[in-house]
Amino acid sequence: DERTMRIFECGKVFEGWVLDTFNPKDIVSTQETVEWPELNLIGSCDAVIDDGGGKAHLIEFKTQNSNAFHWMTKRGGANEAHIEQVTMYYGKLREKYPDLSMSLCYISKDDLCVLQYAIPFKQEVYEEGIRKAKELKRCFDVGELPALYEAVTFDNLKKKWTVDWRCSYCPGHTFCTGDEEWEKKAQEEVKRRNQE
Repeated sequence: DERTMRIFECGKVFEGWVLDTFNPKDIVSTQETVEWPELNLIGSCDAVIDDGGGKAHLIEFKTQNSNAFHWMTKRGGANEAHIEQVTMYYGKLREKYPDLSMSLCYISKDDLCVLQYAIPFKQEVYEEGIRKAKELKRCFDVGELPALYEAVTFDNLKKKWTVDWRCSYCPGHTFCTGDEEWEKKAQEEVKRRNQE
């Protein structure tokens, strides 16, 4: 939808703002295509930079509002979905850049705070991403909908029930559930469970 596209465009502006602080000769690539043709999967990593010692460093930028940004810093770590995304890029790009390292760079849109997390490569995270991509391809090939995430989930960090962000974020969730009221029902269920 239009709002989502504006959010992505805003993210690109902040990404450019951070990249402009780098010496241009240290930027190896931006928006480099990362592809798994056998899975019909394609992505675009934000930047590969020279780490100052001649080694490539993959950096993925994420913008957030200040509440989300400061909540993330209190809970002490990067978002798991973001870790999986950058790990997928890393898993493929390490073929091209053998000494590659990676990080996630978070930018608070409201107050311009910036925080970078070094992300160690974990083979199991990469394999899980590949497993998910294979399952999506299988579903696409046979014309089957993939399994849905449960709309209501327990957030271990916040210690309360919430609507799973993946369901809210997915523009096809209403189609897949066949229920235009799914989010309203999920909100009611969250409220009920949190009152127990």
